[in-house]
Amino acid sequence: MLLLATTLNYMDRQTFSQTSIYFLEELGLDKADYGNVERYFGFAFAAGGIFFGFMADRVRIYFLYPLVLVLWSIMGFSAAYAVEIGAWLGGEDTREQALLGFYVCRVGLAFFEAGQVPFSLVATSRLLTRADRSLGNSLLQSGTAVGSILTPIVVQLLVSPEPGTWRLPFMVVGVMGMAWIVPWFILMRPNDLSQPAAVTEAAGIVLTPAVPLPSSIFWRRFIVCACMVIAINLPWHFFRVWLPQFLRGIHHYELSTINYFTAGYYVAADIGCVGVGFLARWLVTRGWDVHWSRTFLYAICAVCVALGAAAAVAPSGPILFTLLLLVGAAALGLFPNYYAFSQDLSGRHQGKISGSLGFTTWMVSGQMQGMAGSYIQRTDSYVLPMTLVSLAPIVALVVLLVVWKQWRPNETPPVQ
Repeated sequence: MLLLATTLNYMDRQTFSQTSIYFLEELGLDKADYGNVERYFGFAFAAGGIFFGFMADRVRIYFLYPLVLVLWSIMGFSAAYAVEIGAWLGGEDTREQALLGFYVCRVGLAFFEAGQVPFSLVATSRLLTRADRSLGNSLLQSGTAVGSILTPIVVQLLVSPEPGTWRLPFMVVGVMGMAWIVPWFILMRPNDLSQPAAVTEAAGIVLTPAVPLPSSIFWRRFIVCACMVIAINLPWHFFRVWLPQFLRGIHHYELSTINYFTAGYYVAADIGCVGVGFLARWLVTRGWDVHWSRTFLYAICAVCVALGAAAAVAPSGPILFTLLLLVGAAALGLFPNYYAFSQDLSGRHQGKISGSLGFTTWMVSGQMQGMAGSYIQRTDSYVLPMTLVSLAPIVALVVLLVVWKQWRPNETPPVQ
């Protein structure tokens, strides 16, 4: 159910990006407008991350999770009527109406979608051992790629060059999200996640260490996680938002080619995500230290994401597509181990930690989207932003190697 929720989360998110190549011209919007909508999407996601992060540690997610999912599905559905909503808000022409409507719908979508990460990470941190979390997180995070694979196919089937058909994917995906609550209440019991500590202790499962981290160790690790979450989200969200525009505007591919390649990009991302999870588990079973197995796999993915800088200047054709597929696989492959690193900070306060880190990354990535939109509109070039975001995970790798501090509960805490 968590994987399905992640899938729906990304289908709602990706519908805007995938249909943008159809509706921008029809509604009179440009790339700067598009980037600004994504900017405020990021800011709203940041606010929602803080809000729902604190809620996740206090409110039973058995009830809160389906409520939030239905609310984000309604906001996703409403984007089909962005022009009408903008007219009701007082927009004077089609462009202004569409922009106002998209601001409202995408901000609402982002705020409620932000509950997905803290809710799901609270669940996996409570139910999985430390050694299993990279694999569990990879299966959960693979819903990101599944949703992103399905969305361009839905768009290809529903949208045509005829005006207004871009609305249909928003409607279909929104209805699918509302239907999710039916199997949730059928399959889940009210107490499944309400008292997880008692259940796991009775089963003999060791979760996050009972001894809290010394404050100096905690804050060192928190700084590392903050750098990592920003660095891995910048390339992931840049390509999520701009890949269709890049393939259309710079390389002039047909719309059907863009839709099918985008689906292939996220197939590669799914393979990378799940593959990293299995590799992390395999390395641990072969005697690797849990921390160093995660670090090793993170480093491999960071190097592969850096190939995005080469993709920015590559000519159209197989080389470009190969580079982008490698970037997609590695970009999503960064996430499972980052989540596992963050889950080592605390078991009791996982929601707050996830929400705080989410706030940090979405404020930065939201601003990045606005700046990228203005730059691309002004220069008609993707080289500089693609290069910068592609190199970001390597910067975080350096921070991880230098700042992270290994510590075990039986060690003497360092002097404050």
